[in-house]
Amino acid sequence: MMFHRAFQLAVMFAVLSQLPSMASAGDGAAFDAITYRAYAHHRSARFYLRTKNAGLAAFELQAMTEQWEKVRKQFTDDPPDIYANDGEWKPTLKEIAGDIATALKASNEGQIAPARDALRRVHRTLANLRRRNNIRTYTDCVDEMNVAMSTLYKFRRQPPDFGSETEMKHFESQVSAVTALYRQCRDEAPDSHRKHPEFNRMFDGAIESLGRIDLAVKAKNLEAIINILREVNSFDRMIFLRFG
Repeated sequence: MMFHRAFQLAVMFAVLSQLPSMASAGDGAAFDAITYRAYAHHRSARFYLRTKNAGLAAFELQAMTEQWEKVRKQFTDDPPDIYANDGEWKPTLKEIAGDIATALKASNEGQIAPARDALRRVHRTLANLRRRNNIRTYTDCVDEMNVAMSTLYKFRRQPPDFGSETEMKHFESQVSAVTALYRQCRDEAPDSHRKHPEFNRMFDGAIESLGRIDLAVKAKNLEAIINILREVNSFDRMIFLRFG
């Protein structure tokens, strides 16, 4: 219940607070900053769709539409130097705008699944844009962290067998990998995030919880492991929503 309430508070804070800038070093700083602001609405919309609140999702998607239009006006014909050789630059910006429009229309009509599918495409398109231009950002680190945590969270329903050395080694290696990604993403975050008390509480809380899994394993306390995984999963969602 405590983490559920904390998650609700994080949602409210994400909507009402001023969005942080994620300007990176170099000529892509302005593009990073304005795109990150649009992506913040994307994260909020995905959360609302997950909770089946299409109305609030539409509100966020309208804001994202307006923010992405700023991206297109500023950068379609004048991409940052780091993207200057991308032959798919203009079609990519247009494709993202189309998927945002699709998500907005579906949300306004109360169609949750199509809206979520469209936002997944936006997420993939942005990630592919960076990948094919050999660009890695803090957002990419958070994506990797979220995927790794989703894999680890499956142990909540399919827990390792304490009697199997192979299963326990696999589980412990997964815990170590997720912990390493949490530390890495915390270190790669922009200064505006790392100076934020909420950011530090979330990352410190997740890392501290992951550290307690070792004690639960030694005690062969399956219930404790499951509860810890739930705690970390709550932190994982809050980090994505607020600082993803």
